Amino acid sequence: MRAWRRFAPDDVRLVEMPRPDPGPGEVLLRPLVSGVCGTDLHVLHGEGLGELPVPLTMGHEVCGEVVALGPDADAPGPYPRTSAGLRVGERVVVEPVLPCGVCYFCRRGHPNVCPRMSHLGIWRDGNYADYVSVPAWRATRLPPTVDDVSGLLVEVSACGLNCVDQAELRPGETALVIGGGPMGHMAAQCLLAAGAGVVMLSEPGLERRQLAERAGIQVTLDPEREDVVERTRELTGGLGADVVVECVGVPATVRQALDATRRRGRCVLSGLPSRPVELDVTELVFGEKHVVGSLASAWQFERAIELIAGGRLRPRLMAEQPRAFDALPAALADARDRRDLGKIVVAHSA
Repeated sequence: MRAWRRFAPDDVRLVEMPRPDPGPGEVLLRPLVSGVCGTDLHVLHGEGLGELPVPLTMGHEVCGEVVALGPDADAPGPYPRTSAGLRVGERVVVEPVLPCGVCYFCRRGHPNVCPRMSHLGIWRDGNYADYVSVPAWRATRLPPTVDDVSGLLVEVSACGLNCVDQAELRPGETALVIGGGPMGHMAAQCLLAAGAGVVMLSEPGLERRQLAERAGIQVTLDPEREDVVERTRELTGGLGADVVVECVGVPATVRQALDATRRRGRCVLSGLPSRPVELDVTELVFGEKHVVGSLASAWQFERAIELIAGGRLRPRLMAEQPRAFDALPAALADARDRRDLGKIVVAHSA
């Protein structure tokens, strides 16, 4: 089979390799569409993720068809799931975080912060290939009402829902999202769906601001032309936003997110900085601001599917026209360099 394998930082090659066999408790998938994510860029460039195995098949966002079942693939996983008992021919999406299932955090229902986790496309071969084997209990079937591309975007939608859950959003509250890439866009959609009164989004790219407006985001801000913190305060009676979600992961926007959060408000950090962030914590202390991280998703996949099927989330709005599998390096380069694009999607067959 064909697979895009990373051999070193900035060295990804299309190679032929044997088709994997599903192991105990696993299913073999034929990817239909894959997504390009900022995390894939961290993997490609070897930034912020520690030591990575090489060679490694990249990719972790996938909608695929079940083509084979490993031994005991229908055995229950560590947690009960409504999508158990997968069958050959069904379409599924995959939660790429692969927790150990037995540690302190896994046993308490927090698999996304498992310190012994593996992860598709980071520490285990991923889905930029003709076939990929995944634990069956991490695969969730899609209903016929959700198309392949919308199904692919369940993962980023679930991550957006995790941001909302971490923020403990209350109906009617004001929210600011910093960063209008796919993660920020879906976080903003999820905040709207969860009942935020006003959602603001800060993004320098005009096309991404326009996309957010088409999705129903009430206020878009251009950080290159206006002071986002001051503008947020103007729109909130001088207080700042009740909830701020940071989806960029650079020191300047992390500080901006904290400054834009009102006293006793909640700031969710979702972006992954590639270098340490220096902070003056004076206002955090005096303002009793609550700061929390949000990593991937934990229990949001099935909720995301329900919201997409019901039209409350519309992730396909941000999807670019699918690109050819052979053109993946150009797709990765565009994800790094271009800010006029939405979600880059790769189709595995014509």
